[in-house]
This record gives sequence, structure tokens and C-alpha cells, in this order.
Amino acid sequence: MKISPAEKIILWGRSAGICNKCKGQVTHTSVKSHVQHKGEDAHIEGKEPGSARYNKSMTEKERACYANHILLCSSCHTEIDKDPIAYTVDILKKIKLDHEDWVKKKLIMNLPQITFSELEDTIKYLVKQYDFEVSTLDLITPQEKIKKNDLSLDVVERIKMGLSKVTLVKRYLNSHPDTDFAERLKRGFIEKYRELREKGNSSDGLFYILSDFASSNSADILKQAAGLSVLIYFFEQCDIFEK
Repeated sequence: MKISPAEKIILWGRSAGICNKCKGQVTHTSVKSHVQHKGEDAHIEGKEPGSARYNKSMTEKERACYANHILLCSSCHTEIDKDPIAYTVDILKKIKLDHEDWVKKKLIMNLPQITFSELEDTIKYLVKQYDFEVSTLDLITPQEKIKKNDLSLDVVERIKMGLSKVTLVKRYLNSHPDTDFAERLKRGFIEKYRELREKGNSSDGLFYILSDFASSNSADILKQAAGLSVLIYFFEQCDIFEK
């Protein structure tokens, strides 16, 4: 049984699109590149009898959940499954936990490096995605949004990280010669949010998809930090995560 689409989004989001073992960038699909490789949602405790670290006492639901998966490149996946003695369940869980902590630390380290240049690259990508329209909307506070959407501590940590750059994003948008630019960009986030909601996305999964959208689906941590900053600016400024 494969990991569910909703939990796969969380796995990729917390891993930042990076192999948990070798730290190489991975992608959802095959690409002709020496840098990127197709990412694989690898089972920690094997999927079926005879597979590495198979645990017959697990239920199918437990086998398919986020907790039993680790994001790897194809090379690391092969290496790990060929040597289950060296790569035990406990070791793989530690690799995964350490990697997710590493992602958070890298985001924290990169946030202070964001300048108008990184924001411009991020926002140029976003404005190409939609024909934005101006709108005026009522808001609820970020704290209410977190509670209403049952967002996890991991997402709350990322929201707090992004809040540290909200003033810079605001300064960038206010400096734009088009006075309606920020409102049109806000509308774009709202349209993307509603589109994703209609497809059944919610809670953490929805947050990670929007975060990927804001960072142009890049596994580059600096670009992810810039995208996170823009996303959290609009998390505060418009009616996303209000349902």
C-alpha cells in the first residue's frame, strides 16, 4: 500500500524536496540533470513480505502512513534496502528526524540572507501564474487560522520563521511602481488557495503546497525561504486558511 497523497505532500514538504540521506535535490518526476534525481517515498519498515525491514505486525494503514516513509533519491533508496542490517528502522527514523531538523535550521540560516533580489525572483514567478484581480476581504488573525486549520507544530514553526520577514516583503511591495500590484498578487494567492481547497487539500498539506508554489517548487533553501516569507506575508494579509 502506497503513502496517501495527503501524507506524501507532508513528507515532501518537511524534507524540502531533498534526499534525507545524501542531501541531493530530488524532483517529483524524472529530469535530465546531473543534479536532480527522481525522489522516492521509501518505506522505513518494508511494504511487503521479503522487503527490507518488513514488520508483519504492522497494519496496512501503519505501513502507508507518513511516519513509515522517508524521502530518498533512487541511489540512496537502493543502497539502504540492500543493507537492512546497517540501515535499521531506528537508524532510518533518526536520519529522517535529523534531516527535518536540518531543513528547519537551514531555513532559519537563510532567512536573514533574503533581500529585494530574492523577493523579486520569487514574485516574478508568481505574477506569471495568474491574471490577478484586485479585491477587498475581511480577515481573521494568524492565530485563529492556525487553530481553525489544525496546523501542526512544524507548520507553526515555519509561520513564525516567515513572520520575521513580513516587514521586508511589505517594503518591497510598497516600493513597486504599480500601486495595485500588491492587491493583485494577494488575489493570486487567494485564487490558488481556493483552487487547492476545491481539490480536497487542507491543513498541513495545503500549507506545504502553497509553500512550494511560492518558491516555484525549488529545492534551493534560499528560494524556499524567500517563498515562505511571501507566503506568510499573505497568510497574514488575506483570507487564506479561513475555512
